[in-house]
Amino acid sequence: MKLPIPRFPELSVVVPDGDDALALEAYQVLAVSLAIHLSGRRALFALELHKGPFWLGVKVHTTPALSRRERQSLLLLVRSMGFMFPWIPKSAQPEAHRQAETLKPSTEAGTGMGTDTEGEASMEAFVRSLIEDGVDRSTVQVFDPGLADTAALIQQLPIDGESRQKMQMALKKLLAYGTKRPRSQPDHSWLRDLGTLRGEFPAFATVVDQVVQPHLSLIAAGARRVRMPPILLVGPPGVGKTAFARRLAVLLGTGCLSIDMASATNGASLAGSSTFWSNSQPGQLFTAIAFGIQGNPPCADPVVVLDEIDKVSSDRYDPMGPLYTLLEEETARVFEDQALPGIVFDASLVRWIITANDIRRIPDPILSRVLVYEIEPPSGNAMFGIAQQMLESTVRELGIHFLTRLPRELAPLIGDQTPRTLKVRLELAVGAAMSAGRNHLVLDDLTTLFRTQTKLSMGFV
Repeated sequence: MKLPIPRFPELSVVVPDGDDALALEAYQVLAVSLAIHLSGRRALFALELHKGPFWLGVKVHTTPALSRRERQSLLLLVRSMGFMFPWIPKSAQPEAHRQAETLKPSTEAGTGMGTDTEGEASMEAFVRSLIEDGVDRSTVQVFDPGLADTAALIQQLPIDGESRQKMQMALKKLLAYGTKRPRSQPDHSWLRDLGTLRGEFPAFATVVDQVVQPHLSLIAAGARRVRMPPILLVGPPGVGKTAFARRLAVLLGTGCLSIDMASATNGASLAGSSTFWSNSQPGQLFTAIAFGIQGNPPCADPVVVLDEIDKVSSDRYDPMGPLYTLLEEETARVFEDQALPGIVFDASLVRWIITANDIRRIPDPILSRVLVYEIEPPSGNAMFGIAQQMLESTVRELGIHFLTRLPRELAPLIGDQTPRTLKVRLELAVGAAMSAGRNHLVLDDLTTLFRTQTKLSMGFV
């Protein structure tokens, strides 16, 4: 049956049929609490409840879809309420609610819901007392709460009509998403996930131990503002610097914005292009925080990877220019995209992971703003373990039935590879086995690939 929610008349809530009035009151409390929690984060959402003998399932439909992090925060919210509000003893209820009038379940036919205004007010006060602190800790005021007033300012800017129209469209979309952004929350398995990350990337164990785990521990403990310090990973090509950053983003559930600094000719990717240009566009950083990355919901602390920063070309415009502001916490709190003058946002919680091959080509002001980690190629034994995990990952990605045991006899040859070349060769080896009609690897599938160091000649025949 559909349950009407007076506080949110547009909210669609489907609940089990046949429950008594007292259970319906409890459903209403749950629906109101979830609606308050989601308001301003999702333009559209609906709830569907399924009840078993000893459990209650809550299905939340939103546009865009909820991330794993947000689902986890909703689970904690439901648990914090003990769900069955009418059955919570008076002694266990917050002081503010103990002094309020007790909610009386309605006996009216039809909806089974009460219409008492004081009862609704006390219900909302109780719900807010339960979730207000949790919401404050898990969300960040990224954009100015008075952002709607910016629309009037746009009309006064000395820009052409096309630029003004672009800004108005961006502002309209931004207001639909709200001015706050959730902060990523590690779920109950985060320590185990970090152990898996260490196993997949043993060369990065120090980074995980010294930066990532302390950072997530503070968030899990309920710290209000936790900023992961920017990291610079320096090492030879192919050791897995970018792969590690992307895998970390998957673990955090934030999505990963990857910017190739070697091909950047100016700072537009980070700071947008000026309204002086007719084709001005907001930067990728603004878009990621405002609207999300590759289907992931927007958050205040996405992972941003700046690849090969040591290969930046600054002949005319410096692509690293915005970083002098963005890598400093205080100045990053009031960052402004060049394509959207007057719209300031908080980028101080972005998780920056920067990669380079040669630290000598990176300006000192950038180095002073980051933690530098030298990444050495894995040893022979470690590389064989990485190869085994890569084979399992490759088979999963291909979606085929294939045995993932790697012949131990390959250990001496694998030790000479880098993670980048290893992944390519393993995929080719799986293809060779499949073409031979086998669902497993044999030594011959890999020996030739690992021993071949082909050099192509150039010229005319």
